[in-house]
Amino acid sequence: MHELSIAHSLIETVEAALTDKPDLRVTAVNLQLGVLSGVEADSLRFCFDIATADTRLVGAKLVIETVPARAFCPVCDRDVSPAAPHWYRCPECGGSCGKLSAGRDLQIASVEVLDPNEETIDEAPLA
Repeated sequence: MHELSIAHSLIETVEAALTDKPDLRVTAVNLQLGVLSGVEADSLRFCFDIATADTRLVGAKLVIETVPARAFCPVCDRDVSPAAPHWYRCPECGGSCGKLSAGRDLQIASVEVLDPNEETIDEAPLA
């Protein structure tokens, strides 16, 4: 189950980004996950809950936004949304699309944190 190693990587990334802010408590990690990423969303949520034990992310939610597949069709001369099982075929003309421009994503979009001094939740991109 590679979702567990992905969950650990997410946690390490968030913790590393917040090393200079030890008072902040992470309440949610907002993730963009492509339909072709090879990651099972429910398994990742389950593993995330387990992997956050004994970290500053304990109790944080993993919020997953599904990113659909997108590709450029040279025949139609536009971006299209191919569907399973023909990910590289244009749904309009049936032509070959070539490279996918979206759908393989696995990216932290933002992290929500609680500042105990202010008791407010802030959402910020993880940079």
